[in-house]
Amino acid sequence: MIYHLIQTSSMKNYFIFLFNTFIIFLAISNNLYSQVELVKDNLEHPTGIAFHGDRAYATLQGQQPHTGKIVSFEINNPEATYEVLLDSLSEYPRSIAVSGNDLFIGFTGYIGKMTINDNPFELEVFSFNPIFPRCLEVYNDKLYVAENNKISYYDLVTLNKTILIDSMENSPLSLAIKNDILYYSSENNLLKVNLNMPTEIDTFYTDFDHKIYAISIIGNEMYVDQTYLAASSREIIKIDLTNPLNSLETVVDGIGSAIDINYHEGSLYFVSPLEPNNGQVGKIFKVSEEIITNTHLQQMIEPVVFPNPAMESIEIKGIKERDLSISILNQNGQFIRKVVGQSKLDVFDLNQGIYYLEIEEFTTKQKHVTKLIKF
Repeated sequence: MIYHLIQTSSMKNYFIFLFNTFIIFLAISNNLYSQVELVKDNLEHPTGIAFHGDRAYATLQGQQPHTGKIVSFEINNPEATYEVLLDSLSEYPRSIAVSGNDLFIGFTGYIGKMTINDNPFELEVFSFNPIFPRCLEVYNDKLYVAENNKISYYDLVTLNKTILIDSMENSPLSLAIKNDILYYSSENNLLKVNLNMPTEIDTFYTDFDHKIYAISIIGNEMYVDQTYLAASSREIIKIDLTNPLNSLETVVDGIGSAIDINYHEGSLYFVSPLEPNNGQVGKIFKVSEEIITNTHLQQMIEPVVFPNPAMESIEIKGIKERDLSISILNQNGQFIRKVVGQSKLDVFDLNQGIYYLEIEEFTTKQKHVTKLIKF
């Protein structure tokens, strides 16, 4: 009788334990998926993402040798299947960036280039020089590369390569640029260098818990990957560039790994090559609008002019149409014309040369000035 009571009590405690575990699991799952939205599923080890208009371009490593891919899909149509642009790549693609109508893809031993408007798509070698370009970033007509033990850049006009930082003790894993300051990650530290004085390297933030594989800057905020798969907690952290020591804040947590983070039109996207419980399936997520609003991203973003350089027309990305005005100035600062409440603007009648767009946001009272190149 006593044994039966003990056995019954043990079974009862066991079922209570299972029930509580299930409730905790549901709470964790609901927390994750209330923070992020699944954009694309069942991807073969995605490694990078870039945007051109309303389409996303992603690099897939694949599960076997010679199975790498470059794919594209509509951002606003998650039900649509992705289009394979390039297949059966001999080296797996690790990084991707967009400049105008050109895609740059970092492979193990070279950088490839393809034109988005080509049909069929063809990959050409842009440079054989970089060794394992882990991150590509376009800034002011230059392609910056975080490679094996250095950071370099290519002038996209002259195609000349310049070594910015050489003989690094640890390979740079990611980089991002804001106002001529290049930030990069090395192991679990963030450093910065002024592009006008590249010999002076400063510490930005040190001693994160894990290696930093991806960073992205929006306005005055940096978003930092802390999603190392062996970690007990995986999260994306936000840092105020103007006050890094007192501004760390978790944006999303409980997520899979994030090997690339990129921003597009009000949303923060991150690439998760491996799910914690499934090593064969990768996904692309974006941070929910609620989280974006709560972290004030929309008040701090910088508008993007697309395409740039341009021939016929341009579109301002990142600001709602009703909230902006656009003034066109020539290279001497002389006013040409102004449009209000629309994000698309014809420029076919402008002469070839350099112009400046003065973009004003009515909601935030912010003004942005950006350069436009007219072909």
